[in-house]
Amino acid sequence: MAGLQVLGAMVTDMQLDMNLDLDRDEQAVMKILRKHRGRESAVKVNRIVQLTGINERQVRDIVKHLIHEHRVPVGSSTKKPYGYYWIETADEAFENYEALRRRGISVLARAAKVKGVTLPELLGQLKLETESS
Repeated sequence: MAGLQVLGAMVTDMQLDMNLDLDRDEQAVMKILRKHRGRESAVKVNRIVQLTGINERQVRDIVKHLIHEHRVPVGSSTKKPYGYYWIETADEAFENYEALRRRGISVLARAAKVKGVTLPELLGQLKLETESS
């Protein structure tokens, strides 16, 4: 695969190999994720724990770090097969985007209820907060 357009970032395996400065645990998780290409090959967190000896919380933190800091194309599935996988197609990237967007809106809707405001009011407050920082 020459490259994959994932939410505006072109990522290739060669670029990842050349540009990542990962510690031992991050390398171990990355090696497993690379073997689980595509949604149908998703690997459960507990399997990564078994293979690496890293605890579940740390595995999740490493995956988050790989995505946020290194733009590694890792998706997750909450439907069978469950787990993390290396995003291979634009459709998989979009499915992940949509799932995250829906989850984010749901969380914000609950936060609005707790605060006693409507979702649009909360979104307006969040916009002001992000503009001032």
